[in-house]
Amino acid sequence: MKVRCLLEGLGLFLYLCFPLSATVSDSDRHTMDMILGTAGVYTPSEDNYRATFPRLDIKVAVGNEVLSTFLGLTSWAAVTSDPHHGGALLLAEFALFEDEVNPVISVALENQ
Repeated sequence: MKVRCLLEGLGLFLYLCFPLSATVSDSDRHTMDMILGTAGVYTPSEDNYRATFPRLDIKVAVGNEVLSTFLGLTSWAAVTSDPHHGGALLLAEFALFEDEVNPVISVALENQ
C-alpha cells in the first residue's frame, strides 16, 4: 500500500511538473517534498533530486546481527532533467517482497 501511494505520488509529481526546465527548480523540489511527505536531496552538479524511503517494516538478520535498512533495504526515487531529449527522467528502485512486485508493476503501468 505504501509503495502504491509512492508510485501514485511520483506520477502526480511528474504530471504537475512535466516538462521540467533545464534544471529541477526549487518549486518542483518543494512540490515533490509535499507529495512524497519527505525531504529529498538535490545535487546541483548532476541536476538530480533524490528521495529515499527505508523499509522500516522489514527486519533482516544475519546470524545474530540485525541489518540496517540502509544496507540494501531502502527504496529510492530520483528526478533529473534529460539533457538529450528535454523533459525529465524518473529513476527508482524499490525493495519489495515477492507478493508486492505485481501490484507495483500494475500501478506503474496504469499511471504511465
